[in-house]
Amino acid sequence: DQSPAPKSDDLWQKINIDTWTGLRASAACSEFTKEEFVLNVKEKWAVKWIEDTSDGKNWADNLGFDIPVLFVPERECKADDPKPKIIFAGLSDGQTISTNPFDIYALVDATHNYKNMKLEYGRGSDPSSWEVLFESDDNYRDVDLLYTWDLFEDEIQQGEIILKIRIESTEDGRFAEKKIRVNLQVATPTPTVTPTSTVTPTPTMTPTFTSTPTITVTPLPTNTPPPAPTPTVESLVPTAVIPTSTPDG
Repeated sequence: DQSPAPKSDDLWQKINIDTWTGLRASAACSEFTKEEFVLNVKEKWAVKWIEDTSDGKNWADNLGFDIPVLFVPERECKADDPKPKIIFAGLSDGQTISTNPFDIYALVDATHNYKNMKLEYGRGSDPSSWEVLFESDDNYRDVDLLYTWDLFEDEIQQGEIILKIRIESTEDGRFAEKKIRVNLQVATPTPTVTPTSTVTPTPTMTPTFTSTPTITVTPLPTNTPPPAPTPTVESLVPTAVIPTSTPDG
């Protein structure tokens, strides 16, 4: 005696969810959203059975819902509900990065339920995996340097990558994330050629020949007899012998 429920009240629903609060997205909270497959069950005992018992979990799993199951939110998100805030500072989507190192600045915060944050990157326009560059339990209420990325040291290939900042909430399963696409075109530095040191041989000392002095033989003096004395005039004049008279007696 009852008509089927309208399409808006189907058991399976796909709706746009505010990922930070888990509430239905609205104009007041439209930045961090995701389309989710939700279970339209509102009766609290049914919800408890699905969340807390193996039979309930198996039932939801057989219907194609992920565990833990997301239920249709009770209301839309309002302006005064907790909100995350993520800003990549100094970067625009599709920007070419041509310098190394690459400094990444950002503001990362939330009005309530902030737990931690991660800075990640993935290769290509639709990454299949993500690698963590930096993570912290701190929040950054003002724009600050999150990470200095040495692209040469990490051997990052040229081309398109996606940077992602993800905040985890203290509420299980709640999060917010923001992505930005950049194009890495950093010229590879020319390697510096290190000159090969050449061993300089130790010079061999060539002995200098000293000329031998010529020995001059000085003849010994010959014994020459002394010259005969030259006779003087006196010696040439005969000396008269005067007889000496001897007195008689």
